[in-house]
Amino acid sequence: MPKILVVDDEATVLDFLSTFLAVNAYRVVCARDGETALRLAESEKPDLILLDLYLPGQNGFDVCRRIKAEPVTCHIPVICFTGAADDENRLLSLSAGANDFLSKPLHAKELLLRVRNIL
Repeated sequence: MPKILVVDDEATVLDFLSTFLAVNAYRVVCARDGETALRLAESEKPDLILLDLYLPGQNGFDVCRRIKAEPVTCHIPVICFTGAADDENRLLSLSAGANDFLSKPLHAKELLLRVRNIL
């Protein structure tokens, strides 16, 4: 069963994604900030990271760059997402090393298809 690290500071988003992914046969680990996400990426070795761009403290762009810069985590695919969905955020995500980008509100079927395609 693939493991997904979900990173978002909003409890409702974490609850939705955790439940939705678990129902669809994924193990889920959650983080509410960038530093916790980096620690969990290294210790839990998830198969995929779903990363919100706007987090308290360190933003998702920096977290993605750090994940992709570390030999232990650089191979983990990252899907960035945000409610501020514009071309600039999409391009900044991809230049930080993200494998894909989604806009909030997240559409369950699209999310599931993108997760399955990357995994």
